[in-house]
Amino acid sequence: MKVERRATASWKALGCVLVFALGGPTVTDLTTFLVVSITFFTILFSPISPPMGTRLGVFVAIVIVVGTSKAWFATPPIAEGQGVFVPDSTSAYQDALPPAVYSHLAQSFARDFTRTRECAPPVKSCWLDRRADAPSRGFAFGSESLVFSTALTRQVWGTNFDSRERVPLFALNDVRYNFFPPTHSRTWVGEELPFFVAYSVPERERPVRLCWRGQTFWPQRDGSYEGRFHETQTCETLGSGDPTGPVFGVETRHSPLAMTLEPTASMHLRRALGVWLGYAGALGVALVLLGLPQKPLPWRHLMLPIGAIAATLGWGLFLEPLTATGVRIHPAGSDGLAYESFARTMAEAAANGDWYEAFRGVESIFYSMPGLRYFLALVKPIFGDTLFGTLLVCAFLPIAVHRLSRVFLSARAAAILTALFLLTPVFEYFRFTQYIYVKLVVEKNLAEPMGYLLIITAIIPALSALADERPRIRTGTVFLIGLMCFAAVAMRPNLAPTAGILLTVLGIWFLRTMDWPKFGLLCLGFAPIGLLGLHNFVYGGEFHLLTSSGDHPANLEMPPAVWLRALEQLWSGDFAGAAFQRMLKQLHTWNSPDEFYRIAVFLVVVWVAFAKRTQSALRLLAWLALSQQATLFFFHASGRYAFLAWALTFLVFVVVTVNEFWPWWRLRRQRPANTTPQPG
Repeated sequence: MKVERRATASWKALGCVLVFALGGPTVTDLTTFLVVSITFFTILFSPISPPMGTRLGVFVAIVIVVGTSKAWFATPPIAEGQGVFVPDSTSAYQDALPPAVYSHLAQSFARDFTRTRECAPPVKSCWLDRRADAPSRGFAFGSESLVFSTALTRQVWGTNFDSRERVPLFALNDVRYNFFPPTHSRTWVGEELPFFVAYSVPERERPVRLCWRGQTFWPQRDGSYEGRFHETQTCETLGSGDPTGPVFGVETRHSPLAMTLEPTASMHLRRALGVWLGYAGALGVALVLLGLPQKPLPWRHLMLPIGAIAATLGWGLFLEPLTATGVRIHPAGSDGLAYESFARTMAEAAANGDWYEAFRGVESIFYSMPGLRYFLALVKPIFGDTLFGTLLVCAFLPIAVHRLSRVFLSARAAAILTALFLLTPVFEYFRFTQYIYVKLVVEKNLAEPMGYLLIITAIIPALSALADERPRIRTGTVFLIGLMCFAAVAMRPNLAPTAGILLTVLGIWFLRTMDWPKFGLLCLGFAPIGLLGLHNFVYGGEFHLLTSSGDHPANLEMPPAVWLRALEQLWSGDFAGAAFQRMLKQLHTWNSPDEFYRIAVFLVVVWVAFAKRTQSALRLLAWLALSQQATLFFFHASGRYAFLAWALTFLVFVVVTVNEFWPWWRLRRQRPANTTPQPG
């Protein structure tokens, strides 16, 4: 049985890898994301039968034929370069750009941007503060170059944009351009900062037609560049005898740019063959592993996973239509800008072979959340500079919510609750809706959805075991619980109390039953948490267990010492005391008066946690919810920091309502009818 289960798991893992390899190898457009993610979920959540005999031959043939074809057809032939221009103290721009292009950008910047306007108080950050952080290369790094190598930014099949908003200008996702005033996050930086693009078409792919509106620079036979400006769209053909240097397009504050580079018929054909062969290969792998057509498609297993992908993408497009492009240009001052910049810097360092800098993660001592930057850097070769990777992870959240609900509720009740979570924002005030987690991804690309998913996934097997009459957790699952607790804390250190309670309960259980192997595996899974402190000591020379921001006043808003002073002032009647006022502010932030109904739900969870007759699994869930609530009395008490606290609190309330209150209410309504004496 164990051998068969391991073989099935191995084939599933192989199938998932092949889906990305054949369907990709880069997932940077909406169609590819849909095909790959649906196929990936189909293999992951369906019962499969390892291929044998003829099916194994078909499987191998698909991999070989499609893999070889993809290698021949899938590589985009046109090199694209892009960059944002800001005066700096290095020669990066001068080395990368032709003199005519550099001179035009420098003169335009000097004319359009002045110290007295863009850098005048109360501006918090300005390009004058960032000269020491100037980019080391003129053309921005593109993560797709990790797969399709290029000397510029990335390889493309063509381009078509008529406004700045339609340019995937991910070069702006860099803390070096984090210029912002104190009152507004969408600033002149994202909307008006000069940028340039360049397109280099190999001679074998010519002739191609290039249309543009605005300022462009064309290579000449003597190596110089000629500026060509048109206020209306103009087209020219790049022939095989023309100079081979890249054609540049430049946009400045008062001169917008539009460009269209039309691929040739041969390029269209190669791209179509590469893309559709990849889709067919990914789907073929899934069909073989599922045993189709001999076996029916397991719709019962696939309804929720496919629905989760569809709803997650639907919420994303509803919140931000540009989600369709996958590229999110983060506004200045946002945490998402910092994390994306960190990941891009780490990926570039790895591409250059500088693994010391890549593992450093930009910060010698972690101040921001450590885990997200490493995840984003890790998936850059697959998802490029898009947010499709975190969007795919976010699609797992409804599945985790359903499985957690199923531990306590009937199949029907869990399905209804999951549908409400996935499809409606009706429980938004309890942070129990996929809508707000997708919003965190598409608007800011933050760590909360991933951290919450990891801790919920770690909780599920523990609660399932406690809810069983014969508690048992598989050995491999124990290690994964510890590992997911580590990853969750690395994503969001405020999850440490919840992870600590879960690990302590399991550790005591294994010690009491003298199950030493499982106890050791649990510790081994969580052991990488020490790497965070080791990183801080090795790179920064200081020891911080997780981050240096844990006790920062901006995060630790109500320290324990202030709580003690506030309680003393309450006891003495000093209601005007500073500590007492801070306590009132913290409690108001935790739950404002217009959300009074949440207090009743919170009190139900407190009752469940301490009631003697509470079932063990539900008691543990209540304690986990309260552990998250406890952090809110000291740290940030609202917004994304409180999402998991209220979501778990609400889930405990729903379980009690469905399993305890509702049966009691129905019984009470039926009792008078049953006890009425019969005539005669």
